[in-house]
Amino acid sequence: MKKNIIIPAVILVLALFASTYAMSDDGGQQPVKPEKKTEAVQVQNEQVQQVDNTVNLVKEEGSGLEENKSGERVTVKDRLGVDTGMTKEELDIFKEDYMKLEKQIYPYYNIGNWFYNLKIDLNKRDELKKVGVDLNRSGVPAEAKTYKENTLLSDVIVIGSIVGQEQPVGTDRIAYAVKIDEVLKGEDILINKLGKVPEKLHFFHSGVISDLDNEIIIQNQKGIYFMDRADGMNKDRQWLSKRPYSTLLYMDGVQMIYEKHIEMYHRAIRMERSLMEKPKTKNLKDDPMGEKYEREVKIIRNTLKHSLPSWEETIENIKKILEINDDKNFYKKTYKVEE
Repeated sequence: MKKNIIIPAVILVLALFASTYAMSDDGGQQPVKPEKKTEAVQVQNEQVQQVDNTVNLVKEEGSGLEENKSGERVTVKDRLGVDTGMTKEELDIFKEDYMKLEKQIYPYYNIGNWFYNLKIDLNKRDELKKVGVDLNRSGVPAEAKTYKENTLLSDVIVIGSIVGQEQPVGTDRIAYAVKIDEVLKGEDILINKLGKVPEKLHFFHSGVISDLDNEIIIQNQKGIYFMDRADGMNKDRQWLSKRPYSTLLYMDGVQMIYEKHIEMYHRAIRMERSLMEKPKTKNLKDDPMGEKYEREVKIIRNTLKHSLPSWEETIENIKKILEINDDKNFYKKTYKVEE
């Protein structure tokens, strides 16, 4: 009789034990916690469409608002560490509106989030075109892009000079070091990423130091440097990429040239020196080589002259483009499909 009473009791205890563990996430190793209508969600290193949202969020069901544990509204940062002033949900709607407008304006473009990530104001496309930035040219090769176009396509633009090659923080590879004289664009990005504007910036153009695009790099020459891929930069990874073929050089305090034209510039200098050293002839027909040199020098000089304005005007043009685009207020603007 006692046996008959003990067996059902054991079965009952085992059944209760099994029901407690059967629904756990790892197959019965941990008990299930009661579900709450409001829960705190720890978001760590989450990338949602290149938006950095590493904050503790409390989301009320059905409210559409994101708050911290104190009930304060929480805004998210973009890929460059800039506060958008919007919650994640609001930012998703903002981006969707932007992408719809971009698709309407450029239906045949397949550039993903490129314009959006660069914070290009689509509403100002006509104004930008008037100052030399035609967004329809965005698909041309890097070597064909102008400094005006690179102004919009860069995260950071600095005036400075390459002072050598160094090993930046976060890598054992050697990079070019640019000593900064002035930051034209991206000062807020550098402060967000590094905590300050550094004395020098380091870059790998084409992503590596081996110059895969065979680009010439000139050291100890004042110039303007256009950098991108700042989203990957932080205190433990202190380098950028230079936009290929983008650097402008201020030669001899007189001539502005693209770094990619440096050999053309030096060729013109050599030809001019040769002409100066040659004895002058009254008839150019008696000196066909001199005539050829003079003609070629004139062509090169005209090419370089028409490629770029003066140093002062170049800086002014860059600042004008940045002023028109006004990316600091990008998230305060509205982008709606045009009727």
